[in-house]
Amino acid sequence: MKAFQALLPPRTFFGKGSFFRIFEALPLKNRAVLVLTGKSSVLLSRQWQWFQEETGRRGLNLSTYRVSGEPTSELIDKIVAECASKQWDAVIGIGGGSVLDTGKAVSAMLYKLESVHTYLEGFPDSQPHDGSKVFYVACPTTTGTGSEATKNAVIRTTHPARYKRSLRHDRLVPDLAIVDPELSLSCPKDVLIATGLDAFTQLLESYTSSNASTLTDLLALEGLRHCSILVDAVNHLEDLDLKIQMAYAAYLSGITLTNAGLGIVHGLAGILGGMYDSPHGALCAALLAPAVRKNIRKLEKSGDRDTLRKYEQVGAFFRPSDLCATLGTWQRAFPIKTLRQLNVAKDQFSWIAQQRPNKNNPVPLDPEEILEILEESYG
Repeated sequence: MKAFQALLPPRTFFGKGSFFRIFEALPLKNRAVLVLTGKSSVLLSRQWQWFQEETGRRGLNLSTYRVSGEPTSELIDKIVAECASKQWDAVIGIGGGSVLDTGKAVSAMLYKLESVHTYLEGFPDSQPHDGSKVFYVACPTTTGTGSEATKNAVIRTTHPARYKRSLRHDRLVPDLAIVDPELSLSCPKDVLIATGLDAFTQLLESYTSSNASTLTDLLALEGLRHCSILVDAVNHLEDLDLKIQMAYAAYLSGITLTNAGLGIVHGLAGILGGMYDSPHGALCAALLAPAVRKNIRKLEKSGDRDTLRKYEQVGAFFRPSDLCATLGTWQRAFPIKTLRQLNVAKDQFSWIAQQRPNKNNPVPLDPEEILEILEESYG
């Protein structure tokens, strides 16, 4: 067994009705709570109605922001500028991955004077964040991103160009994760497909990661086993038991990606997501099958039987027991858009391939091989 280090998940309330336990853990010294939500479906839920009534009963000062689209540095700076003068007890994110990442970044910036751009990774003048933050609670309403268990917030920035970069620190893992699958019952089919495939991809890439460990292998394989019901979950949107399994898989994907890292699919999706206004989950779905096929072919050439065996283990969760065949079936069963349909232009493919965005990919891919993945995903 090789040596590893692990960042453990946050305190977690998981399961049906767990949202109603939120006040068990909130620190309420100043009686001020900042909440970020997604679209109106959450605001129409019985959970939100109860939450508003309960904050009123407890005499809390509640401020709410609605987040539309993926988080940007401009949005984070705007919310922080409007809220920094108040002493907040907690920031709560209730929504999909974009809402949770927005809340995570806001909680990390309320004690700072600079723009969030100052602390985003990958720029020459970036500064490391010190991890100080307001108590943060993450409540996912989709079953895919795993942001409730990760230490980074992915932010789109336009300074000086369009990029996606992470605000990252070990202490930015939420202080509390509330994974209540009832919050995802109103999730539309297209969102469930995109987020479900994102969770599957995160689990598969962390399971086959060059940085995988015995611990992440155990958790990723467990999550992948639960992802085997994805087709059923898509076809039975009101089935709470299926939502519970997908929520569990997504939660585990957040833990495993934090500790093992991800591969070529997320590397490419990160670049494309900064360049184009395309949902992250949809980009991952477009790239997934071509990337897996390319990885397997190169692993077969290299003779890496250990990693090939991992792909075989995942394939065994499906019928037929072949991962590539399963991914092909998903492409036909789900309305997975190609990169062309996501309005991605081909003229930047060569430049993207030269970035070699496959840090923890199970096998090194050269620019020509990455270009082939992009072109196959283009359709």
